[in-house]
Amino acid sequence: MIFVIGAVVLLLGLIVVVCGFRGRLVNNHPHCRGCGFDLHGITLESSTRCPECGRLISTGGQTTRNGRRKKQRGLLAFGVMLTLVGFVGVSYPMWSKIPAWKNINWYEHLPESMLISMSTRGNASALSELHARMITDSLSDAGLNQMLTFALSRIDDESQEWDEQWGDVIVWCMLTSQMTHEQVGSFAESTMNAEIRTRTAICASDESIAYTLGVYGEPRGAAVSFLPSMDRDAGIAKDWERLSGRKNPWSIEVTTEQVWIDQPPRIEMSGSWINLSEWVPVDEAYFEHAALARIPEGSHASIVLNSNARFTLKHKGHEVHSWDQTMTARVGLSEEEVQNAVPFTDPDEIDRYVSTLNASYVQYPRNRMLGRLKEGTKDCQWARTITVHSLEKPLDGSISALFDLYVRVDSEEILFTSLTQGADQSLEFERGWSESRNMLDYFDEHQELWSRAEEQGHVDLILRPNPDLAALDPRHTQYIDAEIIFREVPLMILEPIDTGHPSPAGTTWSWVNVPRRTYPSIKGELIKD
Repeated sequence: MIFVIGAVVLLLGLIVVVCGFRGRLVNNHPHCRGCGFDLHGITLESSTRCPECGRLISTGGQTTRNGRRKKQRGLLAFGVMLTLVGFVGVSYPMWSKIPAWKNINWYEHLPESMLISMSTRGNASALSELHARMITDSLSDAGLNQMLTFALSRIDDESQEWDEQWGDVIVWCMLTSQMTHEQVGSFAESTMNAEIRTRTAICASDESIAYTLGVYGEPRGAAVSFLPSMDRDAGIAKDWERLSGRKNPWSIEVTTEQVWIDQPPRIEMSGSWINLSEWVPVDEAYFEHAALARIPEGSHASIVLNSNARFTLKHKGHEVHSWDQTMTARVGLSEEEVQNAVPFTDPDEIDRYVSTLNASYVQYPRNRMLGRLKEGTKDCQWARTITVHSLEKPLDGSISALFDLYVRVDSEEILFTSLTQGADQSLEFERGWSESRNMLDYFDEHQELWSRAEEQGHVDLILRPNPDLAALDPRHTQYIDAEIIFREVPLMILEPIDTGHPSPAGTTWSWVNVPRRTYPSIKGELIKD
């Protein structure tokens, strides 16, 4: 494209140069072709000579020229300029590849005012240069205020594409205390949103509704790309302190009321509270948790979940702004069966996913009676059996790992536990405990099978998809439809041992793997039909 434009400009420049050099016609008098003397008023005969140079002038011959032209220097200069510009365009494909020329950042030599004008008109390169100057504290206060004003106005302008570098400008001004409390409060209120999220419809025969309650950041306005870490908790705080030598003075407390269903009898579920210390705006979930709401008895076409959220913005621990938000979510009740999640069956993607799964070990607590007698050792809390190692390209987070994990010894199988999470996360299967039932009870109930497993030193682990688990969390809409087996996964034997070092519970007894050794990684395999 540049070559074509350059060629057109070059041709136009040459035409203008010719026109300027030829000049404009001043008169139509006869002139001596030798010296250019104006012969107007002189009778031209065969013997006439030029009064200026003495050259013999013949009528109708080659010794005279009718009309006099004057060169147009301005037009000539303009033509030369166009010719040079056109030549640059035509030769662009060649000189643009020269590294020394290609790597020149011309924007860094432009004045701040010009860059601001260009950036507000959508020039991303100009904005990048201003962004770099901002990070090095080389922007003037007036220039930074201009950029801040424009960035804040851009948040609500949905017709314009959002550039995260404008978000960086806002965050930078916020963290360097160059925004007023009112500005930060208005900004926080426009970029944070509390929501109840659930499915649009469930089966009328279901006894409960799965929902998530969370606080989310809006894409427009949030960005912290000038910090190496994107961990919104400790990572960003440490990066900012390292970069600026200052602590982030902003924090936000979010309190949500108990979620309730309006239909009588009113049913309330738990609310939540979170403190976002050293707060910075992000375009993802600040927090969310999944829960189940019991459906009230009676005939209803739909169910409405309700809650209220209270946001409190603080600067150095002192409240400077607060706002309230009402949350509602409507769920339709269908007389027909509702499919909560659909199977994900792409064979290539599933093969790639399975190739990253490795079973490390299965923890098996021995001498459980002794363990029960020692305070603080009533449970084996470290029974992780499967981990995912270094997924270079994990499956999309919208795809879920909804698995039941079975333990197989010889031909006998028992259910170990279930898992519901995104397929872009590491798998960690473990059994928890409660006051009434803990992990040691599980091994006691299946003692005969685990005794055989201890003799062999290993078990087989089988992952089977269970789409019914999607009913526990509305975020699960697709699940991996594949059975996976890990063959001969070694047992890690745990013994209750007095370590001599007091635990947080005050006891020195703990479950310790005996003997300590390195465990191999057992690759997962697809179970083919």
